[in-house]
Formats: sequence, C-alpha cells, structure tokens
Amino acid sequence: MKGLNTLLSFQGRISRSTFWAVVLMNIIFLVILGVVADVMELKSDNEQAAVGLTYLVAAFWINLATQFKRWHDRDRSGWMILFNLVPFVGWLYCLFVLGFLKGTSGANQYGPDPLAAAESSPP
Repeated sequence: MKGLNTLLSFQGRISRSTFWAVVLMNIIFLVILGVVADVMELKSDNEQAAVGLTYLVAAFWINLATQFKRWHDRDRSGWMILFNLVPFVGWLYCLFVLGFLKGTSGANQYGPDPLAAAESSPP
C-alpha cells in the first residue's frame, strides 16, 4: 500500500531517488506502451487515442503527486509545481531543484525525513 500512496498521494515527502525512480518508470512505461501499440497494430486513430489518453491521465496524476512531495521534501509548498508553466526554463528549474538538490534534513512541516525513515527501517 505504501507504493500506491507514493504514486497517488499529495501528502508527505519523498527522496530524490524515489523521484528519479518514478521518472524512469514513466519513461520505461511509455516506451513499452509504444511497442505494444505498434505490435498490436491498432487499427484506428480512436484506439490509439484511447490508449494514449489513458496513459497520459495516469502519468499526469503520478507526476503531479511526485513533484508535490519533492517540493515538500525541500520544505516548500507543493504549489511550487507551477514553475513548470514558466516558458522555456520553468521545467528545467523544477528538474534541477527536485532531481538534484537535497531535501530538508530531519522532519519539516510536511512530515519526517524520508532518508531517515529509510535508514532506520530493518532490511
């Protein structure tokens, strides 16, 4: 259940490694979806659009939740995600901050440190 919460919930914090895992998962899933659609030779544009739209809706929600939680890990409001809307540089700024900068050490207003929780968990 924790994995599903990580993907769908807008509450709490996640680490950079979880952020990159979700990004990589989305890329891999998109490639697999393209290969499957090609192999199945979807006959009509409607079938292709339905498959693509289903993926886009799910990926959009997962990406929003993931970015919100990374902003929370940086002790910022999840609404910082709106920087993605700044033309040309907004998404680069978000990718840099969320993907490369360390989160707040220790607990913050959004929850406990995800790295401390991972270190204290038994293997």
